[in-house]
Amino acid sequence: MGPDTPCPSELESIVGSSYSGVLSSDDFTTYNGYAVTAQQKCQAYLPYPVTSRH
Repeated sequence: MGPDTPCPSELESIVGSSYSGVLSSDDFTTYNGYAVTAQQKCQAYLPYPVTSRH
């Protein structure tokens, strides 16, 4: 992994093994494989356009 990309063990050492908040991140697999209550993805990294539903 690159120098700016955490590996799963680094993420767990920072956040802990059980996190009950919302993990906000890009769509990188390290974050996707982490068990959390909810995840929020940065819209700039999503593979499709986000449109308003108003």
